[in-house]
Amino acid sequence: MDTIELDVKILNKLLNSKLFLDKYPIIDRVAVDKYGRVIEIVLIVNNTKEYFYNLGLRDEINSFIRDIAKSASVDSYFNVYP
Repeated sequence: MDTIELDVKILNKLLNSKLFLDKYPIIDRVAVDKYGRVIEIVLIVNNTKEYFYNLGLRDEINSFIRDIAKSASVDSYFNVYP
């Protein structure tokens, strides 16, 4: 298995876990996919208005995802959307 494919599986498992989703109830689920050599993480939010207008929350979630990836030894480059 390619390293990036393993990273996708790890991130998908961690970001769709009860621990992560309960921490941020605004997120319903997380889609994690590989596009070439980049991993794309798409947050499916249930209240887009609150998410888009609360920059502090967006930054906190993005930072938390990057911390999780680092602690899980994910070396692949990834983007977080929206």
